[in-house]
Amino acid sequence: MLVDNDARVRELLSRTDQELRDRKIDCSTPVDEGDLLVIGNRGMQRGVLGSVANTVTHKAPCSVYVVKTT
Repeated sequence: MLVDNDARVRELLSRTDQELRDRKIDCSTPVDEGDLLVIGNRGMQRGVLGSVANTVTHKAPCSVYVVKTT
């Protein structure tokens, strides 16, 4: 079975974008190909990343940009 990852990602982003709009949350979901992963800092306390963000920043095979969300 052939999996179209681009289509899966776009569908997921579209659903997430719509859920946020339904909650009256302003958002934008630009999509472009490249080698950058963007992750929120949720769970970060006193300048220390939460476990998910920490693991991603250390193990991702590409650049990671941590966005201040809290």
